[in-house]
Amino acid sequence: MAAAEAAEATAAEQLEVDKEEDAKAEREMKAALAAKGYDLVDMGSDSDSDGIGLMPGRIQALDPDRAREKGKKAFQAGKYDKAILCWQGGLKSILSSLCSGPEALKDMNLSELDLTLNLNIAMAYMKKEEFEMADRAVDKALARREALPDHLITKALYRKASVQRSMHRLEECISTLKDLLSVEEGNKAALQMMQEVDREWKMQCRQQKKNLKKLFDKLGDEDREASAKLKAEREELRR
Repeated sequence: MAAAEAAEATAAEQLEVDKEEDAKAEREMKAALAAKGYDLVDMGSDSDSDGIGLMPGRIQALDPDRAREKGKKAFQAGKYDKAILCWQGGLKSILSSLCSGPEALKDMNLSELDLTLNLNIAMAYMKKEEFEMADRAVDKALARREALPDHLITKALYRKASVQRSMHRLEECISTLKDLLSVEEGNKAALQMMQEVDREWKMQCRQQKKNLKKLFDKLGDEDREASAKLKAEREELRR
């Protein structure tokens, strides 16, 4: 009886060890994927009769090409949450493919599909005016920059500059555009945005200087009033 109980306890301990090892392996895989810009996606808010979004807390994995087309239709119909959910489903499918082994990380087709879906998600978030989420999506796309051709890098950088401009981060926007132009020197859209943002940046700087001057003038007036009041109180004490 005691031997059976001991064997049972040993088996239970081994099971816990196995679970911990499996969990560790999963964390290591996720860390490797995160280093490449991939992560688990969040639940969106739309659902409909085609089954997308019916599992609370989960994203339905979709074939990336199918996800791209379904998301495009939803986006064109103004259903931005549904579009995001479709594209996230495509990303989940890509994530599953990447879990098959390190060779998948070198798959150019997966990298390009991942970039396209993330940039689409960024555009949908921009339509929703959720610019921080849009910026995050673009950063995920650019995480695999070294594996992408120049024309996709410029596309991603232009989207990032657009997001930064929408958030009035003009100095960062200019820096991103310079990065883009270092990849494609004559990019007309980037050159046009650079001129526009440069004007906006200079106007912003001038307005900041005016605001600072007003603040210092106000503080100066308050200091002079306080000084005059203190002087008057001292004179009163001398009488």
